[in-house]
Amino acid sequence: MKKTAVLLYPQFSEYELSVALSILMQGNKPIVTVGLHSEKIK
Repeated sequence: MKKTAVLLYPQFSEYELSVALSILMQGNKPIVTVGLHSEKIK
């Protein structure tokens, strides 16, 4: 299965992220969250 990675960087655009995630969710793509820490981002 092909996978798509989304990399967040300082000063990323929340609008662009929401559009990308919306498109991936419409295609029923599974979402796996990976981070430096296991803590949730506020």
